[in-house]
Amino acid sequence: MPAEFKVQAFDNMTWVNDAHYMVIPKGVPKEKLDVLYKLMNFMLEPAQQALTYDDGYFYPGPAVKDVPLSAASAKSQEVIQKFGRPEYAKLLADRPHVVPLNAQAMVAAFQKWDREIGAAKTK
Repeated sequence: MPAEFKVQAFDNMTWVNDAHYMVIPKGVPKEKLDVLYKLMNFMLEPAQQALTYDDGYFYPGPAVKDVPLSAASAKSQEVIQKFGRPEYAKLLADRPHVVPLNAQAMVAAFQKWDREIGAAKTK
């Protein structure tokens, strides 16, 4: 998208929050759970969350509070400075947010992905 393009929100727009999920399937042994919890805690640390600014694809960035854009890499800051829009912050604050599916449907979607897509990568 060219940097000079403007954006316009739809009337009554709702944000669909569709990224930054971490899940552990049922039945994982205790010794593996301890490692997975440590990994998840590590991934939620501010320095790791700053990586989620990426090139703006996961805007507005981190899944945890108090990780400013200034904590992101210089490249991420440059891309977001160039292509970000000042109205995004207000739209994010003023418009409702929802998850894409209810919990049961989300679990089914992840299971389908694991079974039909992800599993194919390990063969």
